[in-house]
Amino acid sequence: MYQTEEIWCFLCAFACQARLVVLGCLPPQWQCCNREVALGGTMVVIYGLSALEYHATAPILRLAVIPEELASTPPPMGCGLEKSLLRQRKNARDVARHLCGRLLGELKGLSLPVRVLTDEVSATAKTALLHASRMRDDLPREDLINLGGGLYVTTIERTLLDCACRLSPVQLMVRLFEACGTYAVPPADPRVRCAVNMLLASGEITPEHPSGERARIFEFYDAKGRRALPYEAQADSLPWELCFDTCGRPTRLWRRPPLTSKGRIARYIDDVGHIRGVAPLRHVLGNVIDGSASPLETEVLLMLCGSKWIGGEGWEEPWVNRRLDFPLNIRAISGQDYAIPDQMWLDRGIVFECQGKAFHADEQGFEVRNGRRAGLEALGFEVREITDAQVRNLEIWDAMLEGFSRALDMPLRKRTPAFLRRRDELHGELFGMK
Repeated sequence: MYQTEEIWCFLCAFACQARLVVLGCLPPQWQCCNREVALGGTMVVIYGLSALEYHATAPILRLAVIPEELASTPPPMGCGLEKSLLRQRKNARDVARHLCGRLLGELKGLSLPVRVLTDEVSATAKTALLHASRMRDDLPREDLINLGGGLYVTTIERTLLDCACRLSPVQLMVRLFEACGTYAVPPADPRVRCAVNMLLASGEITPEHPSGERARIFEFYDAKGRRALPYEAQADSLPWELCFDTCGRPTRLWRRPPLTSKGRIARYIDDVGHIRGVAPLRHVLGNVIDGSASPLETEVLLMLCGSKWIGGEGWEEPWVNRRLDFPLNIRAISGQDYAIPDQMWLDRGIVFECQGKAFHADEQGFEVRNGRRAGLEALGFEVREITDAQVRNLEIWDAMLEGFSRALDMPLRKRTPAFLRRRDELHGELFGMK
C-alpha cells in the first residue's frame, strides 16, 4: 500500500515532466525533483547569455525606470524599442507577459531576444522579445534567484555552466575572469545608455561619486594577502561604481565586488556531477585568476599566465590587486598611504600596471598615478606600464615580452609553429571581441 507522501510525490513528478498544473490536488508550493511548482502561474527562468547580462548590470541601473515616452525614441536620447515590444497583447503568452513589463526596469541590461526557460505547456517560441525553451529537468531550485512574480534568473555559477557550451574557450575564460574579478561590462544596449544618462542628469552618478555614494577602492587582497572583498551576495552595502575616462566621460566599465570565485565554481561543478557544460568549464578553469579589475588586466593575465594549450606563456601567477601599505617616509614621497598594484610578483620585485582607457574614480589624475609609481619604486619595485595599444599590437607585445622575461627571470615559450598559431588565435579572439 502506497503512503500518502509517496502518492503526492508521484503526482508532482508527473506534473513536472508533463508541464501540467494539477488544480485542487497539489499544495500551492510543492518541492519535488528540486523544482518549485506554482499553481495558477507560469514559471520563467532567465538563463544562459541573458542571465550573464543580468549579472553584469549594476543594481542602480536595474532600479532606474525609463519613462515610456523615451522607450520608442531613437538613440541616443531614447531606447529605440518597437512599441509592439512594450504592449501586452490580450492573447500574449504568459512567458511574454513576465518580460514585457520589465524591459524598461530591472531587465534593461538584457539584449533582445531574452533567452528563457519556462514550464508553460506551449513553451517553445522564438520572437523579437524572447527565445523560450522548455524547463530543463537538471535545473535545481537552489540554482535560481527569485526576481518575483514567477520570474527567476540562474545563479552566476549555473549561468557560467549553461554558457560553457555556447562560448568558445577564450570567450568563456574572459567571462570567468569578469565574474571572479572586480569589474563588469554590461552590454552596449540603448536602454542601459539611456538609464546611465538619466542617472548622470539627476546627479545620482557623478565622476566624483560614481556610485551615487562615497567612492571606494576595491583592493582584492589586503596588505597581509588575505581576501579583502566579500562576494556580491554578502556585499550589498558595497556600491557598484561607474568608471570614467581621464576626460571625465562615462565608460561601459563598472567596478563591483566579485560575483564568485574560482574555488566556488570548482566546488559547484564537483557537486553537480556529469551534466552538460561541466567538461568545457572544468577544462578552462585552471587558467582563471581571481581579482582582475579590468578587461585589460584579464587580457594581460591570459597572455602571460595562460597555459600552453591556449597560447599563453604559462608564467607563475602574480598577486592581483593586493594592497601595499607605504611607510611614513614613502607616504611623503607618493602623497598616498598605500598602493594597489594591478599585478605584482612580490618575491621578484616587479609590478605591472595596466593602463586601460578607463580609470577608477580615485585613481584619476596625473599626480595620483605618478605618486603611486614613485612610492612603489621607492619601495624597491620595478614598475612596468602596459597600455591597451601595446598589447593589441603583436609586434610591440613580442618586443615587450623579451624585457618582461628577463626582468621576471621567467622563460618564454618555444616559438614553435604550433604554439605561435595558438598564441595568435588567443590574441586575435581577445581583441576581436571588442
